[in-house]
Amino acid sequence: MKIIRSSLFLSALTMSGAILGLISNVLLASYWGLSKNFDTYFFVLSIPLFISSLLGSSLSYRLTPVISSLEASRSDQKKIIVSSMAEMLWIATIITILGMTLGPFFQSKLVPYDQRILLGLDLTLLFTLGWIIFFAQVALGFLIAVLNGIRRFYSANAINLFPYVGTLIFIGIFRNTLTVTHLLVGLLFGLIMGLGISYLLTRQLLSGSFKECLTRPPIYGPYLGIFGSVLATSCFSFQAISDAVWVIRTGEGNLSAISLSSRIIIAACSLIISGPSALLIPIFTDLIKQKQADRLQKKYNSVIGIIVLLGSILVLTVLFFVPDLVALLFLRNKFSLADAAVVSNILTIMTLGSIFMVMSVISLRILFCFPGQEIYAAVMGSIWCLIYFLGSMFLHAEGVDGIAWTYVGSWALYFVIIYLHITKLSYLSPKRALSK
Repeated sequence: MKIIRSSLFLSALTMSGAILGLISNVLLASYWGLSKNFDTYFFVLSIPLFISSLLGSSLSYRLTPVISSLEASRSDQKKIIVSSMAEMLWIATIITILGMTLGPFFQSKLVPYDQRILLGLDLTLLFTLGWIIFFAQVALGFLIAVLNGIRRFYSANAINLFPYVGTLIFIGIFRNTLTVTHLLVGLLFGLIMGLGISYLLTRQLLSGSFKECLTRPPIYGPYLGIFGSVLATSCFSFQAISDAVWVIRTGEGNLSAISLSSRIIIAACSLIISGPSALLIPIFTDLIKQKQADRLQKKYNSVIGIIVLLGSILVLTVLFFVPDLVALLFLRNKFSLADAAVVSNILTIMTLGSIFMVMSVISLRILFCFPGQEIYAAVMGSIWCLIYFLGSMFLHAEGVDGIAWTYVGSWALYFVIIYLHITKLSYLSPKRALSK
């Protein structure tokens, strides 16, 4: 019972992040509407946040279990932390410098001239802030991984909320003169607050380590070791990259509209995913260890059936109430009725895809319960990214609706393939799959 309570509490903290992110976007929508400022904000952060999320995944998958396994030896924990910190600092520094240097090149290549006018022409300062945010986010991700490794789970999840808090503080302070620069500085402020508190909580393990980190040559082991896992989860963050390339070409405000729709979907899906992920994964792990293929398949089918049922109710609710929901969330100040209509239309389409996305998230977590499936999961993640990018490339001429339907098709195809694969593993060839 204590484990269940802890899992639910951690899930609640995770959902709080999605909700705070939604609140910040609701406030921005009221101040800016679907405008070039909003488009610029999402555009500038797309690549830095995508790469930082990949590195964060690598830290979560690789570093946290290692630190946790060395709990009995504080000196060994400190050694692995120093080694990993050296790698993190070198990798983050190199990527930050490359990002700042190549930012103008990507600006000119990814966004056509007329869209650069739309975004406000010179994005050099904003790109620089974006890559500084990237560096801070990777550093914070490292310290959070350390906190999880020493079993400070509540602290780690609470610190994840600080970037949202910093953003909300700056939105409140500069609400009458808010610019994209203010917003990026607010996000950076939240990250720095999180870094400060994380350092205070881990200072005994980090004391005296920074000089050694700067002089130790990088070996990149922990990151390359989980490259497959990183690729597998890239499908959950790659959308921002593709949208920054193709949605921005469909007209002013459309990148804002599809990003707002994604925020609503993420907040809603967190309510569905967090609980099952925390409670069901140990059950599936035990079933695999016990080689109970029939029970595993039945349990998996029942979970998918429940998600389909809840998703159907959600879709019907959205179809009937999405205009009212969008109006309730956003329709104030500079967010017009025309803006609300655009978001409502996109949200209606993407909600259908969100059902497949939720089923895919649960399925991917179950797939990772099977030994030796990292390569398959990596291929699947890469395929999703390729399908979404190419689909957006071919359909962006149809407007933002075409890209929204690409979102639906990509997740539907991904789920069908991963469902058939899990069925094959757990039912058609149980001895080979479950006894590896």
